[in-house]
Order: sequence, then C-alpha cells, then structure tokens
Amino acid sequence: MIAMQEGVPVIPLGLDTFGWSPTNRRKCAVVWGEPMRVEDLPRNRKGYAEGAERVGAEIVRLWRLAAEASAAGLPEQLPDGARRSGINPHP
Repeated sequence: MIAMQEGVPVIPLGLDTFGWSPTNRRKCAVVWGEPMRVEDLPRNRKGYAEGAERVGAEIVRLWRLAAEASAAGLPEQLPDGARRSGINPHP
C-alpha cells in the first residue's frame, strides 16, 4: 500500500450512489472516516494484506452508513452520531 510506504494516513470514505444515473438523479451520500494509520504494519505481503483488511472493513462500515443516510433522506445526524457538514446543509 502506498500509504504504508510513504508513512501517511488513509482517509476512508463510503459512497452510496446505487441506482443513480443521468435520468434518475436520486440523492447520494458520502461519509468520510477518520484518518487511519497503517505504517505500524510490516512492509511485506502479510502487512499489506492486514492493512487492506483494516481499510476495507472501514470502507464497508462507512458505505453502510452512507446507504442508511440516503435511505433516510439525508438526515442531519447519522446513527453513529456523525453530523452533516455545512458544505451541503440541506437535502
């Protein structure tokens, strides 16, 4: 993983766009996760596999939150307590 080699964090995100198309512009949601450090893992096949597993599990968790947010009409607060950013404040 590049993040391991460079010693930088991974910023995971979950993106729900299921069913979106130019003719079906339904609401979509993006949920950003906290930066994840992976430089503590060894730089070998086992370390890369574990890093991919950690990051992948977090992406799936965030994707589920994004899907819930889309299904709920983009609520002000997600079930985990995360709040909508001020960038796009109204659905």
